Amino acid sequence: MKTPAPIHIFRPGTQTDVSGTTLAFTEAMLEASAKAYDPALHEAPLVVGHPQTDAPAYGWVQALAFSQSGLAASPHQVDPEFAELVRAGRFKKISASFYTPDSPQNPVPGVFYLRHVGFLGAAAPAVKGLKPVAFAAGEEGVVEFATFGEGDAWAERQNANLWRSFREWLASQFGQDAADQALPQNHLAQPAFAEGAAKPKSKEDDVDQKELDAARAKLVEERAALDKDKADFAETKAKADQAVLLVTHEQHLAFAEGLVKEGKLLPANKLATVALLDNLAATGASLEFAEEGGTKTSKPALQSMKDMLQSAPKLVDFTERATGDPNALASGGGSVSFAAPQGFTVDATGLELHTKALAYQAAHQGVDYITAVTAVSAGGK
Repeated sequence: MKTPAPIHIFRPGTQTDVSGTTLAFTEAMLEASAKAYDPALHEAPLVVGHPQTDAPAYGWVQALAFSQSGLAASPHQVDPEFAELVRAGRFKKISASFYTPDSPQNPVPGVFYLRHVGFLGAAAPAVKGLKPVAFAAGEEGVVEFATFGEGDAWAERQNANLWRSFREWLASQFGQDAADQALPQNHLAQPAFAEGAAKPKSKEDDVDQKELDAARAKLVEERAALDKDKADFAETKAKADQAVLLVTHEQHLAFAEGLVKEGKLLPANKLATVALLDNLAATGASLEFAEEGGTKTSKPALQSMKDMLQSAPKLVDFTERATGDPNALASGGGSVSFAAPQGFTVDATGLELHTKALAYQAAHQGVDYITAVTAVSAGGK
């Protein structure tokens, strides 16, 4: 979508708010408002009417500029559905709301700070003579919506002020009950400039509300679909991660079995070693260590562990095979000769396990050595 054109939201001169207060806005005052505007302090939203809470927002004022004609707001992040309503002529008028210089909520005290820009339906804005509103509508080009002239709105405001003053006079002379009976409060017209001011509902307002409700319902539906897509993606990713973990586990199992065949790992420690490797792969941890000369090196913990296991010396070095009657080995009557590397001794527990494994092989024809070791480690005979 193309960048929307700036919106003429306010002009210098004497203006009157809903309470009847007349304020004179000089060019210097409006220029100060433009300079003070900072979205980081308070980003003025584009809203429908003049809500108390400025919600929901259908766009935001990115910047505020001053010229001889007054203040111009640069909108951005305009909701497409709302832009379409503007293009369809549902909101032909605009009105600005400001924090007063002494307001406790004013982010920049001392100036009139823009609070929000209200888009109006049937009600006329309090400030007349504003330039047309224009939103760029993608490939359809620029669509302009003109504001109304001064006459009707001025008469409406003056008429409302007159009847309000008359009702206050009735209350002072004959009491509040008499004023309510003669001129109920809800019969007074309320200009749209003031925050929270109530105005009679028109057919156009009803249409606007229905279209906004439909737009909100569509957004809810789209968000629900997006949430479902996110959930489906998370489920697919979890399955893919599980498949990767399974493949990695099989690789670690094959690695550990290779260590057992090489005599570098006892069969009894195979499953614990595989679990350790699986955990290191899942965490993705790294080890940082200093080499000779003070150079620091970082290496994955998983690879470091595999390298350490692979470079470890054999727990048992078989230099000679057992001779004699295998049955004699089973009964403890045979002998096996071992030669350990220089600086190492033969582990008695490993020797006993080896002897039992050979006896198991002798008693079970066709059984390989690894299976025999596994069987006797688990208590088999």
